[in-house]
Amino acid sequence: MLGAVAVLIPYLSKKARKTVFSGAYRLLRPRFSPLTRHVLRLMETLLEHLKAENIESELEKLISLVLAYLPYDEKKPDDTITAALQLMRNCLGKLVGCPKLWTKVLPSAFEAASGYLILDSKCSEDVAELLIQCIYSHVDQSIFVTKESGCDAEDSIDGAAIKSICLSINKKLRKCASPPQNVLKIVLAMFLKLGESSYVFMKDILLTLSRLGSKIHKEPHLKNVEECIGAAIVAMGPDKIHSLLPLSFEEAWFTCSNMWIVPILNKYVYGASLQHFLEYIVPLAKSLREASSRAKKARKCKELQGWSDQLWNLLPAFCRYPSDVYQNFGSLSKLLLEMLKSDRCLYKPASKGLQQLIDGTRRLSSSDEDVEVPAEVSALFSSKTSNLSCVSLQRCSKKDARKSMKVLASHSVDLLCTFADDFLESSEKRAHLKDNSMPPALLP
Repeated sequence: MLGAVAVLIPYLSKKARKTVFSGAYRLLRPRFSPLTRHVLRLMETLLEHLKAENIESELEKLISLVLAYLPYDEKKPDDTITAALQLMRNCLGKLVGCPKLWTKVLPSAFEAASGYLILDSKCSEDVAELLIQCIYSHVDQSIFVTKESGCDAEDSIDGAAIKSICLSINKKLRKCASPPQNVLKIVLAMFLKLGESSYVFMKDILLTLSRLGSKIHKEPHLKNVEECIGAAIVAMGPDKIHSLLPLSFEEAWFTCSNMWIVPILNKYVYGASLQHFLEYIVPLAKSLREASSRAKKARKCKELQGWSDQLWNLLPAFCRYPSDVYQNFGSLSKLLLEMLKSDRCLYKPASKGLQQLIDGTRRLSSSDEDVEVPAEVSALFSSKTSNLSCVSLQRCSKKDARKSMKVLASHSVDLLCTFADDFLESSEKRAHLKDNSMPPALLP
């Protein structure tokens, strides 16, 4: 009978549709019944043909009934869970006059549907995708960015909702020995959606991921965790990552903490600051190199040198669209000229970094970075990312990029001479210098 009514909906009057809606939504129960599928389909059809202002109170009641149906029960068919979440999403989309309703609905939806996210099933994938769509549709990153402090952001209505969602997700991650792929998809999407404000809301999730990453050694779980941490790096920036997961050297024991994150930084650092590299990475790299000369055992000496090399090899990553080229390239140039005289091993990362810096700055000065650079970052992730917004990249205007080109040009002669000397003195295998020579356009 309900199926037949759904077919007739387009032909009913507005008053009749409203009457049907008011009577039918009450048939949805927390437990599955033979009516459940028919009620969900009928509600979807009615939503397409009714205006929200005519049924606003009924829509809110329907959302409450949908939330009551969502909690995991093996007796509930997967397709009804997906249909219920779709209905909830569409109800929220319909209620444009209640822009803050999501702050009540989505935390409850995440908690209710979390039981399906840990399953290895098509339903789990669908649930994750629908929840991600809800986040992208309703969470406004700019609200949190404009808050004066993290406390203000957390105390707002929007912030309290995001905090609740993050607590629910972190609870699931901590309970699972091996992180469910679909939970990680949501985590990745939330890092990229929240951007810098993920530092306020997703600290605990990042720390949980770091613990998981240090324990997991099998694919594809390790790759999924690393991509989530990579998303955190893109969103927060390496400076905030290091405030939570510091790279620190213990001289007494010749040990260095959190070096496991360096390869992830190498891949995912975009739009960072050269200042952070100069003030945080370089001193640590120097300390490790100096300590290697004091190590008594050859194995420990090699390990310390390897760590130092890994840190210096981060230079090309920090040269991918840095936010402060014209402010800090002079300091970087001075450091490189000094270090290259004493350590020939640095020529390769230095030449790659400079080429990356030149190419990226030239690109930003002549093209639309808002489109091209986020697309480049999105390509790093295996799952589809939408609405990617890297705030640090957006800060770099064409005007700033042109200033940066002038600064690069002003230091080009000294750097070119240094690289030319190494080119003439080194062996025939010097591809990094051939491929990364200073472009003539930079020469004054």
